[in-house]
Amino acid sequence: YGNIHTYMAFHVDVLVGTPGQLQSVIVDTGSGYTAFPCSSCGEDCGEHIDPPFEPEASSTFSWVACTDSRCSSCSGQSCRYSVRYLEGSSISGLFFEDLIHFGFAERKNREARVWLGCHTEETHLFKTQKPSGIMGLGEDSWDVMEAMAEGPLEKQILALCFAEKGGSMTLGGLNETWTPVLAPLQWVPFTKGYWAEVQQVQLGAASVLSSVGKFMFDSGTTFTYFTRGQDSA
Repeated sequence: YGNIHTYMAFHVDVLVGTPGQLQSVIVDTGSGYTAFPCSSCGEDCGEHIDPPFEPEASSTFSWVACTDSRCSSCSGQSCRYSVRYLEGSSISGLFFEDLIHFGFAERKNREARVWLGCHTEETHLFKTQKPSGIMGLGEDSWDVMEAMAEGPLEKQILALCFAEKGGSMTLGGLNETWTPVLAPLQWVPFTKGYWAEVQQVQLGAASVLSSVGKFMFDSGTTFTYFTRGQDSA
């Protein structure tokens, strides 16, 4: 779902908890957390497409304890997160575990228990965006992707195809029945992010930059950023 004009983002719908609560989350290859506002966030979070997630309404919900070996930051007895993004917005909150599945209940997709984030604060674009939260698809997010794919992925491949309105996402390979490939695909190794070498930038038919270095493909932002060195290359 989504578009480049009104929403300025592309998102998927997931059901979280038991019974499932709908959350729309931006597809973001530039980060690794899947998180959204909880009901306790109040005015520190914005108004989005979906109501805030209500932990007390889910029978399978549990907070992630600070004593969990995977927890790297604590707030009291709870495991916390705080992320600031390049354009200046930020999210912070507490981790929890619950069931997640892709799409609506009628599809009867498989559920899986994963770590998720419960926002206690949003700033700037996170507070004003239409979708409720974010789904990070970085290297630390394979548990969420495997949950959506209904089991272990044969190949750790994520394929995104964006149109002016909507698009498609395929996990574990490339579904060419949805997204016909007009030219042979070119691959680069995954190196702690979705990076690729950019050989040239053109404006119309004119080359304005050449050999500008590596860029990260970040599906969660509407901006393109250059370093000062790249800008003067």
